[in-house]
Amino acid sequence: MIRAPQKLLAIALFSATASVSAAGFEQDNLSVGAQIGMLGYGLNAEYQFTDQFSGRAEFNTYSRTLNKTESDVDYKFKAKLNTFGLLANYQPFNNGFHVTGGIYHNGNKLTGSGQYIGTQNLVIGDVSYAGTELASVDTKIDFNSIAPYLGAGYKANFGAISVGFDVGVLFQGTPDVSLTVVPTATLVGSVAALQTEVDKEIAELKDDLKDFKYLPVVKVTFSYEF
Repeated sequence: MIRAPQKLLAIALFSATASVSAAGFEQDNLSVGAQIGMLGYGLNAEYQFTDQFSGRAEFNTYSRTLNKTESDVDYKFKAKLNTFGLLANYQPFNNGFHVTGGIYHNGNKLTGSGQYIGTQNLVIGDVSYAGTELASVDTKIDFNSIAPYLGAGYKANFGAISVGFDVGVLFQGTPDVSLTVVPTATLVGSVAALQTEVDKEIAELKDDLKDFKYLPVVKVTFSYEF
């Protein structure tokens, strides 16, 4: 027997976020840059308002597809990371160290589907279903569209070029999970009973993914001052 695909979904989401984000900080005026990190890769622009305060806008993106066959089930998962952030930096010591806060428009999501190619049973909720009873399982996981961010970092300047390192947390909220199971004509029992088990599976999937409401962010940044 196999479980519905929540463990593989968690693996897909983690593997995407563990892939690679960009920002920029300069002591004077305008800088533009690129970043790579756990939000993906992207571009940014930053303006230094005073010696201690700057504002930054950045965009990050990344996608990854995972195909896996397990116990006669073909799974396909796609993780897509898309974020746009408006951030403020505070340099308390008038050097490269900064504390960052702000908000992101959060488009991070994960979709998954499973097609049954054998006769292995699939456990949904508390019930075991034969592979011939279920045509497909489709899953979608996304998060709050507005996500606060808090972090810190350090940026070293080399003339007009700077290199930085940032760590922080994106508070993207409890995941919103949808799970659609399409039965075949050979389903034993009612569709309503199947939906009851699907609802149980959704609750379990939410519990498995609850730690993702706090998404760790690590990124390396490169920027150029004009």
